[in-house]
Amino acid sequence: MNSTKLVIGSHNHTPFGSCDEDFERQYRLRYKPFLATLYRFPSVPATIHYSGVLLSWLEQKHPEFLMILQEMVDRKQVELLGGGYYEPMMPLIPLSDRIGQIELLTTFLRKRFGKRPRGCWLPGLMWEQNLAGSLQTCGMDYIFLGEEQFRSAGLMGGAAERLALTEDQGKLITVFPVAVRLGSSLETADPREFVHSVSRGAEDGAERIITVFPERFASDSGDAQATEARIQALFEALSFADSRLELTTPARILKSPRSVRKAYFPSSAEPRVMYWAMDEERRKGYETLSALESKGALDGAGSFFYGAFPRQFLVRYGEANGLYSKMIFTHILINQLRGDKYRKRAAREELWKAQGCDAFWHIGDGGLHGNGLRKAAYRSLIEAEKIAREKGVFCPSVSPVDFDLDGEREYLFQGAELNCYVRTEGGSVFELDYLAKPWNYLDTFARRREAYAEGEIVVDAYRRSAFVDRLLAPDTGVSAMAALKASGGRCCALERYEELELDRQHQQLTLRNAPVTEGPFASIEIVKKFLLRKNTLTVSYALCNRGSKPERFNFATEIDLSFAGEEPALQRLSYLRSSAEAEAPLEVSELRGIDEVFVEDGQNGLTVALGSSSSFDLWVIPIRVLGRIGGAVRERYQSTCLMPVRPVILASGESWETRYILKFGK
Repeated sequence: MNSTKLVIGSHNHTPFGSCDEDFERQYRLRYKPFLATLYRFPSVPATIHYSGVLLSWLEQKHPEFLMILQEMVDRKQVELLGGGYYEPMMPLIPLSDRIGQIELLTTFLRKRFGKRPRGCWLPGLMWEQNLAGSLQTCGMDYIFLGEEQFRSAGLMGGAAERLALTEDQGKLITVFPVAVRLGSSLETADPREFVHSVSRGAEDGAERIITVFPERFASDSGDAQATEARIQALFEALSFADSRLELTTPARILKSPRSVRKAYFPSSAEPRVMYWAMDEERRKGYETLSALESKGALDGAGSFFYGAFPRQFLVRYGEANGLYSKMIFTHILINQLRGDKYRKRAAREELWKAQGCDAFWHIGDGGLHGNGLRKAAYRSLIEAEKIAREKGVFCPSVSPVDFDLDGEREYLFQGAELNCYVRTEGGSVFELDYLAKPWNYLDTFARRREAYAEGEIVVDAYRRSAFVDRLLAPDTGVSAMAALKASGGRCCALERYEELELDRQHQQLTLRNAPVTEGPFASIEIVKKFLLRKNTLTVSYALCNRGSKPERFNFATEIDLSFAGEEPALQRLSYLRSSAEAEAPLEVSELRGIDEVFVEDGQNGLTVALGSSSSFDLWVIPIRVLGRIGGAVRERYQSTCLMPVRPVILASGESWETRYILKFGK
């Protein structure tokens, strides 16, 4: 018997919502070089996963690629893996969606290649124990988990290089160990050294099973020929490996009987995912422990501490939780559909498109930092919601619901043209859907510090939304506000607004922010009323000085709106002053004494207009967030903050009122 069995794996996926240029570049640099080189080495078997998103694109753009893949499947050189069609984070999506996505990809593979997959790919190796039952129900016989996950399950030493068996509710599934670190080193290591290291036998003479999924072979220069040369060097080295090393696939391994140890794996993922799910403070502690482990100071105890559980992405990024909450809410709406199975199926497929993992995480590059990926997900969720609404039956409404699953109720205005979701924290609007396009104009992204950020950066203390109220010191300027260095003011973003009145019949909600106990302008009470009519959202304010002393301040409200980009073709800003219209630059600026401001949305072909009951000053602050996408760390556009500013002087007991009107249309 060969002492070491090596499984060469390849995971291939381009996220839903990526532009065609991104697909084509990945195809040229990654997908084509790997398969073309593998084709020339028929003695080297491989286990390959392609997401349904990618397969669909390949079928349309490069059918010749799938023809070659078909030939390699037929000659039993390639074993194809199943999984979720749109590459979802399996633990996060409802059971019925999980099963539906797996069956959708399984059906595609069976019809296109004549083979039903037996193995399931888990994005980021994300695992929760209850997955075992649903995966086995879908006909999946095996999965892959990383070496650290094996160790955390108590499979130490040689046991981390052998198969394991796990179960849930009596349903069993086999687990293959993935040598994550070895796979990462394979991207740059000398292939001959790699082959030599894996050819050695286990110390106890037992069989070793090593599975590697190299993250990337693509050349940093973007040279497809260089990429192909690196892959060829590996396959040549493997072709001449000594007899102790057997190249194989999971299906072949499972055909031979062997003793398998049973284990239960904690909720976890590959180390990179666990690392990036941590906030900055926890990451520092984790890095300290990791340094001690690398020096041997923990005496093997490193397997007992984690970075962060994968679901922590929903805590670290409020934007991810917002998208997750919308996904769960839409899932519930679709499940309430009765009688029309075609409409229900269409709604579900739109829902599944929005469940791709990339819009929910950031693992050092891309992910939810990508404005386009989030917008594609919201677009599909809004489409699913529209399909779920019955024509002639839907009635506009406002409902108190714990939408974002935080134990507090939010208020959902659902109109024929707009959705407007209001939270009591900050009394702000956190989702604003224009249904006709469809587009969530509050798909914003807060500025935060990532591990790769250097120097001083602007960090937001809250999720960016609309109608976030501020009482500013009279000498505060737009530059200080843009840099978040304004002092001597009161920010109401995290203050709790209480419900005064909910008028369901007229779709009105009135909230009150009581005076606070301390701080600047603490005696000011804010009452705001939300009214949704067709394509217009009106927010009315009444401010009252409940203190014994007069107060003088500037009242401002942040209104973030997110567009496809800041280029003139995607977004143009203009304003109306004394019946004269003029254009304004999309940069940190102040417009004085305007009557109305317009943002022309080039992507959706409509105009967003912000007006008021009287003229106002407007601060314009483009929100750009530092992030790494495609290896490049730079600031990228996320939203445009329009901030109406008005001077207010209130004597004790005096009140002041104003109104803002946000309108969407052509």
